[in-house]
Amino acid sequence: MGDAARHMQDRIGATFQDCGEFDEPRHDQSCRLRRVEECMISALDACRPAHGTHEFWTEEGDPVRVDYFSYTDRGACRLMLVEDRSADPIGKTGVSEKVCRSHSWQPQPDRGSCELLSVSDCSAPER
Repeated sequence: MGDAARHMQDRIGATFQDCGEFDEPRHDQSCRLRRVEECMISALDACRPAHGTHEFWTEEGDPVRVDYFSYTDRGACRLMLVEDRSADPIGKTGVSEKVCRSHSWQPQPDRGSCELLSVSDCSAPER
């Protein structure tokens, strides 16, 4: 877990729902990520602090990690994604954070029978 994700985990406190992690094997064709994402949306809908992770590989074999956080900010329920691509020298590098206010389920491009969480109305977190 990177510094940004660790900071966010400290922010939501010690009592949060653990939505688990999905370490996606290369060339995986399953729909197992949905379990983590459904847990996160359930926590968000109930305005419960929660954390879940997704680790996967780029086409070139570089690891990427996404940490999902559900938390309350000034009475509003929020979903934050912290994406760490610091090990990907070709694509986007570094760590990005975004707070998203809307979500839906979309077909996964390379696995038509699977759906993935799609976020929208996202912005940088307030500091």
